[in-house]
Amino acid sequence: MAMMADLISSLADFAVFLEAHDGAVVAVATVFIAIFTLILAWVTGRLAKSTKTSIELARAEFTATFRPKIIVRRVFQIDSTQEDAMRVRFSVVNIGGSAAHVFEHGKAIESFVDAPPSPPSTEQTAFVLKSGETRDLEVEIPGSFQLFFDHYVFSGGPKEPQIHLHGFVRYRDGTGETIRETAFLRRYDGKRFIPSQNSDYEYQD
Repeated sequence: MAMMADLISSLADFAVFLEAHDGAVVAVATVFIAIFTLILAWVTGRLAKSTKTSIELARAEFTATFRPKIIVRRVFQIDSTQEDAMRVRFSVVNIGGSAAHVFEHGKAIESFVDAPPSPPSTEQTAFVLKSGETRDLEVEIPGSFQLFFDHYVFSGGPKEPQIHLHGFVRYRDGTGETIRETAFLRRYDGKRFIPSQNSDYEYQD
């Protein structure tokens, strides 16, 4: 009973103290609430930053594991808008596991023996190929195909010129950091375009 009486007395004294110093108590409580709010904001910010970092790492790991990969296939001659001209259509295909962000490419039809004399002109492009998607591109020999062919025969060019389709496609992966390139070199044998065995001109990074 004595202990209960002491407890009740202490609570009564504490109540009197609070009533007498209510302004100070409110001020101290406000300070503690402000400190708690700042700590909560700091912890929340650190947690958000950690979550963002984890997401970026997971995305980079996914892209590294399921990287995009562009190849060139289905190369064939199509009808041209010019008489006797050669027009070629080919497909750019993403056979990788994630999206390829294409930002430039080059393509040309030229006559030479083994290797192109120079890279084709670069064309600035912007399109995305998701995994499994295809984009068809076309290129044409300017002017008459026969005149183009004869030019290399009678102007000191190769005695037996071979028509080639060659070019490149440059793209980025999902992180935007890694740049990859696919190059192609196909020789026309009169019926179809045959891939070159020269890895300097036919490759996929």
